[in-house]
Amino acid sequence: MSQNLISQIQLFACNRGTVGWDIPSGQSLPIATNTPLFESIGTEYGGNGTTTFDMPTMAPLNKVNYCCNTEDSGTDYVGFSPIMGEVVLWSGIAIPEGWYMCDGQFLNNAGNSGLYSVIGDTFGSQGSGPEKSFAVPTIANPTSNDYLRYIICGFGSQASDLVGFASSVIWYAGNADSLPTGWEKCTGQAVAIRSNPTLYSLLGNNYGSTEVSFNYPTLPDLVPGVSTRMSVDGFFPRHI
Repeated sequence: MSQNLISQIQLFACNRGTVGWDIPSGQSLPIATNTPLFESIGTEYGGNGTTTFDMPTMAPLNKVNYCCNTEDSGTDYVGFSPIMGEVVLWSGIAIPEGWYMCDGQFLNNAGNSGLYSVIGDTFGSQGSGPEKSFAVPTIANPTSNDYLRYIICGFGSQASDLVGFASSVIWYAGNADSLPTGWEKCTGQAVAIRSNPTLYSLLGNNYGSTEVSFNYPTLPDLVPGVSTRMSVDGFFPRHI
């Protein structure tokens, strides 16, 4: 899970605020106390650019909130490295180094062998030999705001190294079976509270429950070939 990209947006299924991650609801923020975030997104979503700037607006998806990474995590979560094939929603101006827009573009196999080993020709290919190239997924902008774009990690860690916050959601363009145990599909399934009381403390009754069970949210795959998975036993997120 990427934790070092200020202005990236992901889904969090928890029922509380998480330190360093804010729900983007178009709110105005002071530049003086949010300089790194301002340097990433500028006034693309509003603000006077002198003392204030605005965040984008993202409505919840099936009750699950989108959250924007607003600050550098420092050394708290040093192991939270992006993995090749990970997809995030990007609200910044410049695409970060090592990431590509999810616009169906073709990348040379030889120059992007790591990403190719993860997604292969799932989304298309062309050419042959040294000129052979493969396509990244095409993922439409989720809102009417042209500044929000999905991007895919081309140079990162292996899927087996994935770690994240419990209740955080990842989009992955590779084989989801290669992700570590503890990243599960979200189909609204019921889970016994006693089997995962920590996750229950984060999700609560938001997505349904009984006296002895609680439900995961219902979250479809982002597009065919890009899976959606939630961490059910990751790091407990610091809450506001």
